[in-house]
Amino acid sequence: MFVPTKDPCPLPPGIYHTDAWNRRPLFIVNNLLVDCWEEAYALHGEPCLDDVNPAYVKSLITHESNANVSPYKLIKRIPRSHFVLNSDDKDICCYSTPPFRSGSGLPRMHEKELYEYIRLTVVNSIRGQLGCDASNIACEHSSGLDSNAIMGCIVNGIGIAPDKIHTITWMESVDDIYMPPMRQNFDLIDRQCHEIVSRVPYCSSFNFNGLCNQDLKIFGCPPQHVSSFEELKLLNANHCSVFFSGFGGDQALSHHGRNVGTDLATFHSLKAFHQWMGAQCFPLRHFLSRFLASKNRYWARSRTLRLDSKTYSSFEDLLVDSLTSSGRNWLGPVSARAYPWELDSYSPLKISLENRILADWIAVRMEEEFRAAAYFNIHKVFPFLNEQVVSTLLNQEALLFRDSVKTGNGRLVHRRAFAPYLPLCLDDLPDKLRPFSPEVRDIIDNEPALNIKESCLFFLGLSELHPQVYRYWDVDMIKTSVDPFLHSGKATYLQSRDIFNCLRTINVLSNWWKKLDDRG
Repeated sequence: MFVPTKDPCPLPPGIYHTDAWNRRPLFIVNNLLVDCWEEAYALHGEPCLDDVNPAYVKSLITHESNANVSPYKLIKRIPRSHFVLNSDDKDICCYSTPPFRSGSGLPRMHEKELYEYIRLTVVNSIRGQLGCDASNIACEHSSGLDSNAIMGCIVNGIGIAPDKIHTITWMESVDDIYMPPMRQNFDLIDRQCHEIVSRVPYCSSFNFNGLCNQDLKIFGCPPQHVSSFEELKLLNANHCSVFFSGFGGDQALSHHGRNVGTDLATFHSLKAFHQWMGAQCFPLRHFLSRFLASKNRYWARSRTLRLDSKTYSSFEDLLVDSLTSSGRNWLGPVSARAYPWELDSYSPLKISLENRILADWIAVRMEEEFRAAAYFNIHKVFPFLNEQVVSTLLNQEALLFRDSVKTGNGRLVHRRAFAPYLPLCLDDLPDKLRPFSPEVRDIIDNEPALNIKESCLFFLGLSELHPQVYRYWDVDMIKTSVDPFLHSGKATYLQSRDIFNCLRTINVLSNWWKKLDDRG
């Protein structure tokens, strides 16, 4: 069996619950309740092609994460934030509960108390994940606030010696020129600061099938997010048992705060809005746009969707547009693209924060990264995905997140809470957008398109797709659509990226289904 399994131990009668991010997933298989993928797969038995869940395939071809589906139809996932009653007579009932129920959060607090509460909560959370053995620990480390706050908690808050710490940094990005002072701030040891080049992972020189098979061995199916194991193999070789990530910070604790203007856009807060904008004259146009956003959800959505349309090309939906009639019948209706909360600066702050932190892609990515790390005997931890902290943030005044619209005034809660631990150079670099060095700018402007084109041509050259691929997709239409762009040399970065995603996905599905044919 290629799916990962272990001896199942169904949960006894009782009351259970899932959290907001599937850190404690629950599954129903053959009317038995289990709490891990490996047990669910064991109860399911050897999967075959007929077991594939079309809803899961739909999430792969649309690139829309879905935290509530499993890859095989007989495995039912309990949705996030649900209570489960596993009764004595083997009936299993599910009840939805409000997110963050386990920690309703502290009420509105004075600033100083709030910042200390956040800092101590995160430090204690990190301390609780550190074992008593002599293993090393690891941390993702970039030039951003989130990873440096975690590094500060580890080094300055807990007092872990730098010789016990390994870091992972993704290079050929904005981080290239900013990392040396960040590392010096924590007295990190150079040989334990590991740099990994972030490039398109597939081209003719790579064993594509081998990488796909590694995914199947770990997840039992293709993951919804492109996986990377290079850093996990490296950390495992360096005897790291815990791996900390700042993922999830942007969505809540280090929220940019640009939505605050909508909270202030009331006729009772004209002075506060004027001060927040920092304009000499009253900014009537900005006030009216924010006021409309607070009163008319359709208007706010239209502004955001206009921005979203600039983030993808006409090839984004190629795997939907090229479905055959058999494919459409099998998959069923394809839902509209999920609303891009990451781009929405017009909704009130609380609505933005809650929808961003609860997005399916957050839960899916966290769960997949956790499972991948566990395969290499590493416990991956996400300190900023903390229900108590998030629920507390939802009770606070919006202005705490950004006290003015001026550049550099965002992400205030995070910056002030972790000020004692952050490198001083971050005072001038609080935002994500920063200047690149000329060398890195050249790489970013030119190499990604070339690497993506090379990978796309590699995928086009692969033959012998699984018969089901030809049944569900018009493969000739796909090739005819993308071929002129790849050979003309005029494809934009977005076009090249979306073509790559399309071709990669179709080949990943083919590889998966071939394995199911071999085993089923």
